[in-house]
Amino acid sequence: MELNRRTYQCFRTREGRDVLFGRRVTNNGMWQQAPWSESFVNILGDSHPRPKYQSRMKMLWDEEGLYVASKMEDPELYATQTQRNSFIWQFDPDFEVFLKPSRVAANYYEFEVNCRNTVFELTLSKPYAEGGVATHGTNLPSLRSEVHIDGDLENQPRGWELIVFFPFRDLFNLLEHDKTTSWPRASQVWQMNASRVHWRTVKDPVTSKSIRDPSYRNWGEHHAHRLSDNSAAVPNTLRSSLYRRRV
Repeated sequence: MELNRRTYQCFRTREGRDVLFGRRVTNNGMWQQAPWSESFVNILGDSHPRPKYQSRMKMLWDEEGLYVASKMEDPELYATQTQRNSFIWQFDPDFEVFLKPSRVAANYYEFEVNCRNTVFELTLSKPYAEGGVATHGTNLPSLRSEVHIDGDLENQPRGWELIVFFPFRDLFNLLEHDKTTSWPRASQVWQMNASRVHWRTVKDPVTSKSIRDPSYRNWGEHHAHRLSDNSAAVPNTLRSSLYRRRV
């Protein structure tokens, strides 16, 4: 099943990595040059209910890597997983990014994170529907992620924000794309995807905290983006086509 593409224009930044981290995206003026995406939609299509809570993302890039930020509403927010490369999506709400720099090679990289900044990474030789084999724990050494909770995670949270840096060199070395993909430049097209996993929750009768309702799972997804390259926001774009993930 394939959806109409959406595109996102991701501008090049010259501010440097450190100034993009350290504060919530909504409080950091350096992120204002990046527009918000459209709200995420249901991964199963328009015939299914729209996600209950809003999720959006924005992106920037420079010569070293790709920066992805997201803001997600979630008054039911919780996180149980703290061990790196644990299967977060099976237990917790999370945010996910799928990166496929090459239009020739079939393999791609997947990143997931929960609101405790617990990270999960894998590479896939090709899509599962085509017989792909996953390799878990395939870390990008210079990956950087940061999470900010809106409110108190233990008492009526409102949602969360995150910032992630994906280093180009680590990504290309991991996927062995050096021979099939040139270093990012203006007007280059990447296949990407960003999604959110949201579990419906119930109240724990003992602690009164939100816990996962095992009978339910909802995916909110923003599919199809276009990256853009230019710090002055001129439409000299590094484009990135995002395709909807198959289920």
